[in-house]
Amino acid sequence: MTENIVTSDSINPKPAKKASATKSAPKAKKDIATSDVASTEGLKYIYFSSGSAYVTADGYTFSKEQRIHLIPIDEADHLLKLDNFRLPDQVELEEYLNKS
Repeated sequence: MTENIVTSDSINPKPAKKASATKSAPKAKKDIATSDVASTEGLKYIYFSSGSAYVTADGYTFSKEQRIHLIPIDEADHLLKLDNFRLPDQVELEEYLNKS
C-alpha cells in the first residue's frame, strides 16, 4: 500500500514553466483610407478638398468634378503636404468606388 504514496522527496522539483505569452499589438481600427481597398501596391487615394483645379507633375487632374485619384505614393505624400489635399474619408471613398 505504501508504494502508491508520492512524497516530496521522491519528486525532482522543477520550477513551473510559464506559458510563452504571445502578445500581439492591439488591433487598430481599420480606416478605409489606409486599408487594402484604399491603397494598392505603390498607390494611394488622394482627395482634392479645395480649389477649382490642380494638375500634378504626372498629369493627374483634380477638379470639383473629379476630386479623388489613385496616384503613386511618392506623389501622394508630396500632395498631402499641401493645404488643399488630404486622404479621403470612408464615405467619400465609397462613393467614388461605387461610381467607378
